[in-house]
Amino acid sequence: MVQLDLPAEQSGKSETSGQIPQLFCDYDANGNEIARYAPQGFQLRQQYDAMDNLIRQRAGNEPKHFFDKHALQATGIDAPTFAKLDRHYGYDLAQNTIKSHEREERLDFTLNRNGQITEVIDNHTLRESYRYDENGYLAQRHIGLARYGQLHDPLQTDYDKQPQIVQNTDIYQKGNRLNRLSDTVYRYDEAGRVISRTKHPNQRHERHETFVWNGFNQLITFNDKAQHQWHYKYDGLGRRIEKYNERDNTTTKYIWDGDQLALTQTFKQDKLIYQRHSVFHGRELLAQQDSYQDKHTTHYAVSQPNGKILGLFTPEGELAWKAEKRTLWGICFDWYQFKYPNLLDPEMLFTGQWLDSESGLAYNRFRYYDPETGNYLCLDPIGLSGGETPYAYVHNPWDWVDLFGLLKEFGIAPYASILHKNDGFDAHELLQNSWLEQNGFVKQRGRGLSRRNPAIAIKNDPLHKAINNLQRKYGLYDQSKLKNQSALSNINKNAAITRRAITEDLVGRGIDRKTAKSLANKHVSELRKQTIDFAKANNIISCRG
Repeated sequence: MVQLDLPAEQSGKSETSGQIPQLFCDYDANGNEIARYAPQGFQLRQQYDAMDNLIRQRAGNEPKHFFDKHALQATGIDAPTFAKLDRHYGYDLAQNTIKSHEREERLDFTLNRNGQITEVIDNHTLRESYRYDENGYLAQRHIGLARYGQLHDPLQTDYDKQPQIVQNTDIYQKGNRLNRLSDTVYRYDEAGRVISRTKHPNQRHERHETFVWNGFNQLITFNDKAQHQWHYKYDGLGRRIEKYNERDNTTTKYIWDGDQLALTQTFKQDKLIYQRHSVFHGRELLAQQDSYQDKHTTHYAVSQPNGKILGLFTPEGELAWKAEKRTLWGICFDWYQFKYPNLLDPEMLFTGQWLDSESGLAYNRFRYYDPETGNYLCLDPIGLSGGETPYAYVHNPWDWVDLFGLLKEFGIAPYASILHKNDGFDAHELLQNSWLEQNGFVKQRGRGLSRRNPAIAIKNDPLHKAINNLQRKYGLYDQSKLKNQSALSNINKNAAITRRAITEDLVGRGIDRKTAKSLANKHVSELRKQTIDFAKANNIISCRG
């Protein structure tokens, strides 16, 4: 069991009646969170299948008065008895999510061979359909209405409200940069950053928006269609620390705890009018404390497997806020766009993304994501190691996340590649350079043949330290053992160690275990393949010391 003690709510009107907010979490033998509860009554129960995939979430409260606890249990109703959220998940043999069912939204997904979702079906009605080009970018999109599915008759009243992408030959320009999506045109600067977005060009209701960037690829000014300006500031670590709107003299300040946003403060004419404290466990929001107009509240969050927030609950277990319906890539359905804003809205899109209502973009730590396009506004900061789609978000936003807007951390390249210099990464190889040295293939580690040894870019600390500790534990630092070990054995042992270490590192960052395992297996399998090819090409693979 894990206990989380939140800061006591300040004086003023409080919804916890003076009790210190506490949240308790229980885990099974595999490390899966199976229960989360507060003393005032909130409960979340979670169930998993044999592959540790989350298959059910049920959140709400248990009655404290007028009901017999044992009689309720005898009815067969699962806890919590008064559930405000009851969601079921299903998976295919490749562990891709293929269903997410609850009372108000019963989603089923169709996937292509690349694991990309091509259809979203809501309660047996086609709601969304997608097609992708050979590079994995969106090439076609048809989105219906949240309640009625897709409308195919152009004469229907609401037909034009559907945000479609009609497949054409000029969606993308050179370098995978957007050119035109339906009636929206994009322009880029020489650094590959979007500098303007024009909707309905050359028409009476044209909407022209511009973006201004600094030398660090950080968005510093956004001008909306009415030429109202928002300005953004960042600290030395690239974290956004301030947003200022000239029109109403409103400033929002952000205070960070590492890479997680901890405190948000809103000032109007230099007077603090609103404050929010966000509490995370890894990537997942656990709790949110809001203070405004002398009122102080604490709410507990429930998220789906990819970390996207489903709702906020009071300490007593009542549903206080529920996420609006959005499309697969994050577009808000038309009906929800006109609802009165809820002050409890966490203003998060996907995991690690903070929504900006002024632009419709989501700030993703190092980049800005546009749900209208499924792309970022600028190139991946880590360059080609980010993959072949430097503007794209993940290939399946239901099962994958991009916490920091860097797409892929684990780029593979020769050991001595410039990739691993001055970028915060270390090089880790499966065929140890010390093995090459002990078996006479190189005179010194890091020289000669070892410079071309395939390696993966990993964070120096704590991941590399964890790998080194496992290598010591299993004798891979023992020079005498390395001399009596085949190259293939060395590769396989290091592959198992690396896969395990990366999985645990990603879980420690807040990524669910299923995704962490999948990521680790993907990258290590590719590195193992390249390493074996390297060993064969250099007549190493069959050698023993």
